[in-house]
Amino acid sequence: MRRCFTTLGFSEDEVVEPILKCVAAVLHLGNIAFEVVKKAMEEDSSAVGNEPVMLLAASLLGIDAATLKTNLTSKNIGNRSTLLVNLSTKHP
Repeated sequence: MRRCFTTLGFSEDEVVEPILKCVAAVLHLGNIAFEVVKKAMEEDSSAVGNEPVMLLAASLLGIDAATLKTNLTSKNIGNRSTLLVNLSTKHP
């Protein structure tokens, strides 16, 4: 695959590595497992079940793992402002 990119004129450091990191990160994001967090007084929510996979995906993407975790386990509601709410396991 690397040879194909270099044959097409892409440089190894500037193009090939970032593309491969992005593909690897997307594949790791697909392997993240989620667990249901039962709450007595609120709606159930979700949590990342296998943190090492999420940490690896965040590292490959070059983003903060805590930010990725928050965005994977919350939903955005509202029109013009951002309000993060725990992601419910129940569908409307």
